Formats: sequence, C-alpha cells, structure tokens
Amino acid sequence: MTVRAGRKKHRINNRYLALFRYLVRHKRYVAMIARDLGIPVRGLLHDLSKFRPSEFIPYARYHFSPDGTFIRRQETADVSGEEDAAFRRAVLLHQRRNPHHWQHWVRAGPGGRARALPMPPDVVKEMVADWMGAGLAQRSQVDLWTWWETNRAQIVLHPDTEAAVRALLAALRERSLAGRFPPHGR
Repeated sequence: MTVRAGRKKHRINNRYLALFRYLVRHKRYVAMIARDLGIPVRGLLHDLSKFRPSEFIPYARYHFSPDGTFIRRQETADVSGEEDAAFRRAVLLHQRRNPHHWQHWVRAGPGGRARALPMPPDVVKEMVADWMGAGLAQRSQVDLWTWWETNRAQIVLHPDTEAAVRALLAALRERSLAGRFPPHGR
C-alpha cells in the first residue's frame, strides 16, 4: 500500500499492518473478558500505549518481518542488537505505563531482591483478562490454568495478589471462561 504525504511517497510496511491487526484482535478479546469480569472501562482502555510510536514501531520490527509474517523469536537468532535493545526498551515502557502488568508492581527490596507490592483488585482482573486475551489473539489452545502453573515461577507477585489471581482463575474455571480457549465458544 502506498500513501502520499506531502510530496513524498511512503510505503506502509506490512509488519505495521500485521501488528495493528493483532493489537485490535487482542484488545477486542480483552474488552469482552473485562466486561464479563465487571471492569468494562479498563477493557476499553487496555493497552492503548501500544499504539504510541515508542512501543508500536519496536514491537512491529521485533515480531513481524517486512511482509507481515509473524516471527517466533525463540526459534531464531536473526534479531540485531539494536533491534533487540529497542524492543526491550519498548517492553519496559509498556510495563511502566500499564499497571495491569505484574512487573509494574515490582520494586527492588533490601539487597536488590525483587519485592512485589499488592495490586488493586480491578488491576488483577485486567491482568488476567490480558493473559486470556493474548491466548485468544494468538489462537493458543493452552488452558489458562495450565499456562499459570507453567509460568508462575517467573511471575513475582505479592502474596495477596497471588491469592487473588488463584481465586479469580478458580472462579473462571468454574464458569468455564478459562477452561479452554476461546471462552464462550468464540
């Protein structure tokens, strides 16, 4: 696709369209889940910072080839040091701008050891909605509880927050929202 901006022609790279489509799909799922969890406004505002150039461009360059094909970075070492550094900066910006990420609530404690602060209940709900929305947007077939148990050791949470996450996951499991993706048969 070619767009004229003033006198110059600019080619819109398919990687940017691919990321845009993914983000819209992810936001749609998060908004639906957030509505079900009683936090509709948080669902609508979810991840808006990813559309800022400081996040959008590095995410697109890291996750998509110029033709818009998704790149599984775990399987490839073709990322440049500069591209990798830009992506890591963008991730850090995103986590600091968005309190639904557990990393937002982690601070250095005594001796530099990670110490988690408690997360408010609505933020915990948005975090879980984000996890579910990511699984749906990526078309994962992984059960959310299984994902949690697999990744729990890498997630630093305050004990009260972990208890809230476990309670929410159990409630979702009972409501069949988290049994297998997608929820509600979507």
